[in-house]
Amino acid sequence: MILKHRSLCIFLVFAFLGALLAGAGITAKAKGIPSLWDGTVDTSWYDPNVPQKEYAISSAPQLAGLAQLVNQGNSLEGTTIRLHSDLDLAGHNWIPIGNQLEAEEGKMAAVFSGTFEGNGHIISNLTIGSQSSPYEGSCAGLFGSVNGHISNLSLENASIFFSPKAQGGQAYAASAILCAYLGESGSVDHCLAANSSLSAVSLPTSRLLASGGLVGICYGKISSASVREGSLSDPNGFGTLGGLCGAAGPGSVLKLCSSSGEICGIENAVASFAGGLLGAALGDNGKNAASVQRCCAQGTVTGGTWSGGLIGNASNTVVENCYTTVTVKNAVYGGGFLGIGGDASTSGKISNSYTFGQVSDCFLYGGAFTGSQKESLEKLSGCYYLAPSPAPLPERNAGASAKPSEFFHSEAALILLNHSSDGPWTAGEEYPYCGAERADYSAVEQAAASIPTDLNNYTEKTVASLNQAIDQILYSCTLAEQAEVDSMAQTIEAAAAALVLRPADYMLVEEALAMVPQDLSVYTKESVAALTDAVETVPRGQTVLNQAEVDLAAHAIEQAVIGLIPLEGGTENKFANQPEGEERPETGDFDLLPIFISLLLSAGLLLVGWLAKKKKKARA
Repeated sequence: MILKHRSLCIFLVFAFLGALLAGAGITAKAKGIPSLWDGTVDTSWYDPNVPQKEYAISSAPQLAGLAQLVNQGNSLEGTTIRLHSDLDLAGHNWIPIGNQLEAEEGKMAAVFSGTFEGNGHIISNLTIGSQSSPYEGSCAGLFGSVNGHISNLSLENASIFFSPKAQGGQAYAASAILCAYLGESGSVDHCLAANSSLSAVSLPTSRLLASGGLVGICYGKISSASVREGSLSDPNGFGTLGGLCGAAGPGSVLKLCSSSGEICGIENAVASFAGGLLGAALGDNGKNAASVQRCCAQGTVTGGTWSGGLIGNASNTVVENCYTTVTVKNAVYGGGFLGIGGDASTSGKISNSYTFGQVSDCFLYGGAFTGSQKESLEKLSGCYYLAPSPAPLPERNAGASAKPSEFFHSEAALILLNHSSDGPWTAGEEYPYCGAERADYSAVEQAAASIPTDLNNYTEKTVASLNQAIDQILYSCTLAEQAEVDSMAQTIEAAAAALVLRPADYMLVEEALAMVPQDLSVYTKESVAALTDAVETVPRGQTVLNQAEVDLAAHAIEQAVIGLIPLEGGTENKFANQPEGEERPETGDFDLLPIFISLLLSAGLLLVGWLAKKKKKARA
């Protein structure tokens, strides 16, 4: 019996709290509030005995579980992972997803070969290592080694301190905010890293270290990707740094990519490359050139041996329709566009590109377009640089022409860069745009502003359609994809316009109508006429916005029923003696709080009584 009383008390208390929370409108995690990581790992969403083609993850522990699965040798090839929530990694130390560039002896390589679909979500506060204790390994980033696909994902406020450690006799190491190493079959699209920092400590005796604001080493394809307000540094000055990508190999493609931020090597470095967009682009001497198309860079590049506003070293690389406004300073060889270019190249060329930046304080040479040029020149055509600049040596800037600032915001610049009308260039505020710039989202913002603040008044179906339109917004689109962004805005506007108000609740009207006597012939004509008028004037087809009018109509019917006057000698109106002023609850206004407070008090009394009884027995 005592156990029963205790269970009843607990049940009533929790029932009261549950009802109170429900009444207060407390629901599941609101959209847009990130899942906060506590450092734990959750792999329960994955059953190796029943593998699926697609998985949905919505918490930081589940993402950490993905890292654990991949690092144990499960590449998840052919599998899609979809992120369904923003995540906050909360500064806990992160182990990269795929933390080995090559397999150690007796172990499988830790490489992610599946598809990671970010669905436009944001992962914030990624932390790997610290200044006093940098992460040691072959790669560092949210993802380490990837031979799959990553799309529609943003990272904010990431911090990485990395020191390469020899592993498996590899000749290189890589670090980046998103993906350290992207293999030949890998791709990254519509991804963004914002307000993030990376410090990679290179050593003269270590293998090549390439670090980038988004990708470290790329042999695959990066498209419609960007870095905003990034910070890259190499305190020892032996590595390769790129605002977006550290190094790109043969067959790699960078298209519609942009970067902005600060890149810091060291002054008078012995052997390093640094570029506002790309540290080094190294194709092979043949058809398998590296390709950089419609990309741009902003910010500063400081230090390095060969440093360029766009690319540090471009060899056997095709660069088309690109520009940079980066300031290059304190390098050994500094170029407004390239640090160094050419290497017995048969496949490399640079065309329809320009630099709007400045070069200053270089140790050996500062060229307006190119800092240093090998004997076999990269082919330059339709290339320009801002004058006045340090006068470049003719053999180092063949094909690049000096132009005043007014040229760059003139129709003449567009004609030359576009070859009259076939190119992608459009007019910008100060200089031509290549299409890699961020798209204009003002139409999307206006559409979002048109959404009603209280969606509870609308039907679930139309609100679901609106939420679906909102969920499909991707904030990483480029200017070249402006039509797609405008389409997103139109979809939101259409969904907002299609919102349907919920119908009014006629429950009180139906209850009032149920009070009407079946036989009205026993009442006076005047009182029946008043009732008939009240019934006929009920506003039908109303929405929830007119709920008050509907409830007033119900009240009018009730009053008319109460006011029915029997004919002389007729049956007494049973509603006539209802206490005046007694109010019926409004629709949807049934207050549970008093009831559950009573239940809680009852539970408390039961508990007190049980305790008193127990104490009495103990004394006995």
